[in-house]
Order: sequence, then C-alpha cells, then structure tokens
Amino acid sequence: MIALWRIVFWLGLVATSAGESNWAVIIAGSRGFINYRHQADVCHAYHVVRRNGIPAENVILMTYGDAVDSVDNPFPGQLFNKPTPDGVAGYDVNRACSPSYTGEDVTADNFLAVLKGDNKTTEGKPVLRSTKEDRVFVYFADHGGVGLVAMPAGDPVYAQDLIDALRYMSTNGMYKELVFYMEACESGSMFEGLLPEDANIYATTAANSQESSYGTYCGMESSVNGTLIGSCLGDLYSVNFLENSDEPSMFHTETLDSQFALVKNETSKSHAQKFGTLSMGTDHIEWFLGAVGFPSVDGGEFGDQAAAVARIPAPKNGVNSRDIKLHALRHQRSQLAGDSRTREADNLDRQIAEEMAIRFSSAKLFREISTRTSGGAPIPPLTGVFTEHSCLKAASTAVIASCGPWNDFSLTYVRSLATLCQAGYHALQVQAAAEAACRVDV
Repeated sequence: MIALWRIVFWLGLVATSAGESNWAVIIAGSRGFINYRHQADVCHAYHVVRRNGIPAENVILMTYGDAVDSVDNPFPGQLFNKPTPDGVAGYDVNRACSPSYTGEDVTADNFLAVLKGDNKTTEGKPVLRSTKEDRVFVYFADHGGVGLVAMPAGDPVYAQDLIDALRYMSTNGMYKELVFYMEACESGSMFEGLLPEDANIYATTAANSQESSYGTYCGMESSVNGTLIGSCLGDLYSVNFLENSDEPSMFHTETLDSQFALVKNETSKSHAQKFGTLSMGTDHIEWFLGAVGFPSVDGGEFGDQAAAVARIPAPKNGVNSRDIKLHALRHQRSQLAGDSRTREADNLDRQIAEEMAIRFSSAKLFREISTRTSGGAPIPPLTGVFTEHSCLKAASTAVIASCGPWNDFSLTYVRSLATLCQAGYHALQVQAAAEAACRVDV
C-alpha cells in the first residue's frame, strides 16, 4: 500500500506542474568538522524545501560533506542542527539529505554555473533549468569577508561575479522571482550597492557589511541526547529562519517580511539586512521555500514532523564565526581541567597554540602588506558602501597566489585589502606588496 504522505506529495507535484515551478539551490561553502554547522544548516534547508513540495530534481545541494563521516563526529552518519536534552534523540538532518555536488566539486565556478544553467562548466552535473514563470530560492551558508564568500575548494565567490550571475539569470528569463538568503560574515557587502531594486530579487543576509555572523548551539549547548558534538550545531541567523520554517502554521502564513522581522529580532549578535526588490516582502515564504499550496509532509523519508518542529526557545547565545575553532578547542580543554597532564590535554594545548600562532601571523602579514602598499602613509578606514570590487578581486587573487588561500580566520583581513582599494591604491601595488611579504628566500 502506498503511504499516504507519498500520495499527498504526488498530488502536490501535479497541482504545481501545470503552471510555475519552484527551484532551490542550497550550498555550504566550507569544509571540516569545525564547520559542522554549515553542513547541518544546508541539510536542514534541504529538508524544509523537500518537505514542502519542491521535487528532488529541482533542488541542487552543494556541500563538501566531510563532517558527517568525520572521526570527530560522535554520531557517524548523522548531523544535528539543534540540541536535545538527555534521553531525547536528536532530529537527524542528514537523513535523506541528497547532495548534487560534494567534495572538490563544490567550487565557485560550479556554483555560478549552476545559477546560470551552464551544464558545460559543470560537466553535465545538475544546474538550474528554471524559466521566467518559476520561483527560485538560493541559500548560502559559509565564511566570508568584505566582497567575497569562501568556498571549500578553489577560489572564493566574489560579489561582482555573484551579481553578474544573477543579472544573467534575469536577462535570460530564468526566474519570475528569486529569494536569496546568505549566512556569512560581512555578508551584507555581497549585495549592498550592487543588487538592483527592480530585478525581482529579495535578498537577506546574516550580517551587515562590517561585522561577523555568529554560530550557535556551541560548547555545552551542542549536546544531543546527552552527548556533546564538539562543534557548533548551527548558525544564529540560519537556525532562526530554518526553525521558523519548520512550523507548518508559520510556514503557510508568513510573508518574507514577517519572517525577516522575526529572524532579525532573534539574530541578536549581528544585524540582519535585506536588499533588492523589497516590495516582494509581501510574498509568502511558502512560494519560495516550498510549492504554493503544498501541505507540509509528515513522516516518510524526512522523519517525524513533530521532531523537526519541536522548537526550543529561540537561541540567543552565539560565538563569533571567526572564533569558533578557538572557542571549541578551549571548551574541550576546559572539560579536562582535572587532567592537565594527559596526552589529550597536551594535544589540545598544542592545537590552541597553533591557532593563536595562525592569528598572530595573519595580523602581522596583513599589516606588512598594508604598509608596503601605502609606503607607510596613513590609510583612511573603510566607511560607507564599498565600491571597488574589481580591485578587491584582483588584490585577493594576488594575495592567494603569493601567500596561500584564505582560512576561516584570515578572512578577517579581506577588509584590509578593501580598505587599500577604496583608498585608491591599485591591485598591482597590493600584488607587489604580497609578493614581497610572502617571498620565500631559497
């Protein structure tokens, strides 16, 4: 006998196939167990859009996918995006989470190609095939800096390249309306002063252009059924919109603006922003994160809806995304306070010292690059809307070539490159400074 939820799901597809279609692109732009939260966020988002009627073939999920099977994961094969008390099993968001791209295929080039429907670049892997009648939802969770968001493999996604891809989609009739949610430090800089107000795109970000975003359910709050995960379970902005979207009574009644207002209020550590065609704010969230009129599926491959919905009080605690690795190491070390001379304690002490050394060397490096570029002249602080995106991309590319890729913490200093560009220095000057600062004498 065919399960009732499958019949409901099929009927929903029939109801929506006659007119517009819904599409979703969901991406985690990081790797490693320390970034567990991003991979849990996007699998949770995958559950939301699938449970609410977007067919699997219309959902493109990109995630490096290494956290779930990490040796550090106390629940191999499972991911949790929120804690549960001792005795209460967690809700596994990795269940039925089906990525289209994993590992080294999660690149900036592939992400932008997915948006533009370019399956030549992706070598036949899934891309958007949406039309001017369709609605598209894009969700991106990652680390970032001024004018860029990182990727787990290869170069970052730069703001101007993202805007160019969205412009291509608009020009080529790839959507009727598009909603973009972005979780990253300084994520406001990806849209501020760049996203047109008349492109039928409604974008919200976890932070403004000058601040970090925050992880949540960290440290002692990362406990699932009595077991500490050892990494933050989610991101504050993302958890707030995802847990809100889990509730059918909210999902089927809220507008984009009403959800944003709730998320902005609950995202208490940073300042969530919105950009673009703000008149779309009266549209309903179910028009983008699901299929219009589709009832939320209970049971089946995505598990018990009640377990997904069980909403603990809105998370208020948060850890600066750039401090999460250090926070996790120090928390683990604090749990060994009475065993200060064990091998595990020594290993954690070594890792903490290494992380502090990375921070020190990053600060020193970018001070030197700034000084060499400016010749020691004072550099005005970065204020207002950043506009020198072409210079920033060239400067960042030069730094990567000479000094190596950005890491989760060094992304803090993308701002120093943006400051140089906005002050009128040329990317070639930054390149020369980076080459000198990172030269290895043989």
